[in-house]
Amino acid sequence: GLGFVSLMGYNFDPVMLVIPFILTARDLSHGIQWQGRYYDELDRLDDKILACATTTDVMLPPGLLSILADIAGIIFISFGGIPVLKEIGLGGAVWLASSLTMVFVFQPIFMSFLPRPRIRERWLAPSGQRRATPLRRLTDWLIRLPVTPGAARAALLAAGAAFIVWGGISGQRAHVGYETPGTPLYRPDAKVNRDTIQIGKFFPIDEGWVVLSTPDYPDPQSGIGPEVLRMSDDLSAYLISRGDVLAAVPFASIIKPLNSMFHNGHPKFIAIPTGFQQSKYQKTSVGIELGGNLWFLFLGGTAPGEMERFFAHNPHMTSSCIRLLLPDHTYSRLNRLRDDIQAFIVERIKPDPQLSDVQLHYLGGEAGLFLAANDVLKQLDFINITFVLLVIYICCAFTFRSLTAGALFIISCVMANFGAFIYMNARGIGLTIDTIPVISLGIGLGVDYGIYTVARIRDEVAGGASIEDSITTALHTTGAAVFSTFAVMVAGILPWAFSPLLFHNEMSLLLIFLMGTNMIAGVLILPAYIAWQKPAFVTRYLQPKVQAAQAMTVASD
Repeated sequence: GLGFVSLMGYNFDPVMLVIPFILTARDLSHGIQWQGRYYDELDRLDDKILACATTTDVMLPPGLLSILADIAGIIFISFGGIPVLKEIGLGGAVWLASSLTMVFVFQPIFMSFLPRPRIRERWLAPSGQRRATPLRRLTDWLIRLPVTPGAARAALLAAGAAFIVWGGISGQRAHVGYETPGTPLYRPDAKVNRDTIQIGKFFPIDEGWVVLSTPDYPDPQSGIGPEVLRMSDDLSAYLISRGDVLAAVPFASIIKPLNSMFHNGHPKFIAIPTGFQQSKYQKTSVGIELGGNLWFLFLGGTAPGEMERFFAHNPHMTSSCIRLLLPDHTYSRLNRLRDDIQAFIVERIKPDPQLSDVQLHYLGGEAGLFLAANDVLKQLDFINITFVLLVIYICCAFTFRSLTAGALFIISCVMANFGAFIYMNARGIGLTIDTIPVISLGIGLGVDYGIYTVARIRDEVAGGASIEDSITTALHTTGAAVFSTFAVMVAGILPWAFSPLLFHNEMSLLLIFLMGTNMIAGVLILPAYIAWQKPAFVTRYLQPKVQAAQAMTVASD
């Protein structure tokens, strides 16, 4: 993964360091799953070479499916047109894809050279069984929960359904963009952010542009035409009066004092040049000529390139700029600003025939980048989740040869990952360029737990066990590996919760929350549903004797 990032020349953003740790933890997760199954096969076959081959045979299909889910979780964010997300998406996809060779090719080779593991005596009771501890008693109760009919299992499934509804409501209320002024790198109460808020009350920190496309001079509707200058001055005054803009700098703010200067400094002439001059003999238009003269005089006193602040194609007047100075770039402020500009266009520009050839483009500049990112991210998040779930559905349905299996994994994935919206709403976190990759990773992050668990249940059923016994065995073995994976990943991510950077703190806790909900969904809720409904993609592997026993059990119930 690092080699690909270096080869492509991508930047390694220190703020996003949590993402490489997640990717590495995903690779380690697949390795733990393979290793746990290897120990089971070694106990059964008593031959490490045969155990390596058998483990790879049975683990490759669910492992490949899990890796595809991981890749799908991050690759689609590269389609949003945002360069940094493209780099994260492509780099993360290659990083995750390398698990296929590292786990299913090199790990078996490596294990074939290592000596057989030994069970240490201190973990055994005198009878040769594992010691009974409070943790083991809790584990045994959790293992029995999915296969035990009753109120506890019903409550577990009902809680999963309620969690989906809660997450869906939270998703509808999800915020986009930055919610607080200042830098999102640090906490809102950090000194840099408190100072930024106070400075922003009196001095602009962010800048947005409104670009005017007009005919060229000497057309009356050019960038220095009287009506265009007056309109830009009105727009500036209107936006300032609305309260979201601290100051505005149109070219009219340069023209007005120059006009006064050439009228002996009389304050009466601090205004846009008038459009017409009425004489005894004729009515002539002098405003455009006077505006051109003032523009030329101002141009003569500027440094090379300075005039481009107002006219991008200087000396042509086809593209002029109004600079809006803002106290911050929060989502609500930028949205209100855009709505105000749209209202001004409808009420002031469109009804005026003298501005028929004038077009306004907004927003540009730094504020425009934030606003554009907000618009893209809102669509990208929906598209990304849709495509990820579609890929997971198709792959799971193909692997388990059942549309029901695909739908079951989709529901499990949605149930677990809607927790991201619940967490983000609770902490006031918006969808930003920083958070989208983490949420996307979270979608494919924990579906692996369910895939490995259900695959083990299917394998046990195909081996002749009943559904209840298969679930119990799967939770004893694969469930233990899932918990080990969860513990390793939490141990790697938890230190980021104590980082002074707010992003590291928020995202580390979000990932721990997502992994916890995914583990519950994959290890408890999915097996509970399978034990309750006995779907066909599992029961088709039941042996005839087991089917008869299952039928008798159902009849007796």
